[in-house]
Amino acid sequence: METDESIAQARIGTLLGGTYALQRLVGLGGMGAVYEARNTNTGMRVAVKVLHAEHAQNADLRQRFLREAQTTTELAHPGIVEVLDIGIDADADVPYMVQEFLEGVELRKLIEESAPMAPEQAIELLAPVMTALAATHARGVVHRDIKPENIVVTRDAEGRSAPKLIDFGVSKSIGGSRPSQLRTLAGTTIGTPYYMSPEQVRGDASLDARSDVWAVGAVLYEMLTGRVPFDAPNYNLLVIAIVTGTPERIEVHAPAIPTALADLVHRALANDRDARFASMQEFLHALQTCPLSALRATEVEEAAPIPLQRRVRTVAPERRSTWPHAAISWAVAALSVAAVLAATLALPARRPSAHLVASSPTTTAAPLSVHTL
Repeated sequence: METDESIAQARIGTLLGGTYALQRLVGLGGMGAVYEARNTNTGMRVAVKVLHAEHAQNADLRQRFLREAQTTTELAHPGIVEVLDIGIDADADVPYMVQEFLEGVELRKLIEESAPMAPEQAIELLAPVMTALAATHARGVVHRDIKPENIVVTRDAEGRSAPKLIDFGVSKSIGGSRPSQLRTLAGTTIGTPYYMSPEQVRGDASLDARSDVWAVGAVLYEMLTGRVPFDAPNYNLLVIAIVTGTPERIEVHAPAIPTALADLVHRALANDRDARFASMQEFLHALQTCPLSALRATEVEEAAPIPLQRRVRTVAPERRSTWPHAAISWAVAALSVAAVLAATLALPARRPSAHLVASSPTTTAAPLSVHTL
């Protein structure tokens, strides 16, 4: 039986949808494959996402794939990866999505290389993403999968950093024109656990834009400290901590961070969503007007410029970090730790990553960064 990888590799050199010449496989995940391709009509270099053939026969997965493309196209924001085309290949009967070709580096890589980051650096990187999310929320859509892997830092024409938000595959309408297509059933959780709000972990159907506020707060916490706000040896203990716990103060791990800034991050991470910022725009304004000069006595060295080296974003299928799980109800929080440990699978000691950034000199393909499934 052919594997997803062998099928994906076999497509290289073919013409998808009669227009896109697939030149190189740059990403492979549980849902599909991503290729560097060329539009034979315009000569433009693009990234093409193709749903795996086995999933293309699943009506729900097929709809989710096409929904991501449609949602991203409708949002049309400079801080969001641009979708150029959507189609279904007649020969293979698989849907595909054509996106702008992003060259840059994942925020995940920058965190691994530079965290703890200076406050100014962290806010500068997240501000464009928060602006894009504010526009997204204004259109009635919650992203629901904000994480460092879904933020790619590129450069604009003037050489300034230009972070872009990617992957609207699990986005949800909160009042848009297509609620029936974007609805998630109550009792299911979708997202990446380390960055999921308490209400998202519980599978609440009523979650709103403040869930994304929590996720951005979690990303900012990690940028400033080098740690996620909640960690645990397995999934159930992690979600119990998120639902019932309070993250350690940022100053414990990064003493130089101004208390005023730490207070803003912890407000975004409030368990009660009514205690958070009411909107992403309010959170961004608070960050941009926060006095950052009053550092504590323990000074940190000024952060080095962020190296935006070209790298390949690929996905290890066996380590997907976007986990669909059954909802963790409030009753789970009442379980004893011993019972939970006995009933769950162990997570890796270090949080899993859905993406591997290849920078090894043994990489044969020209390095670049593109959106993968």
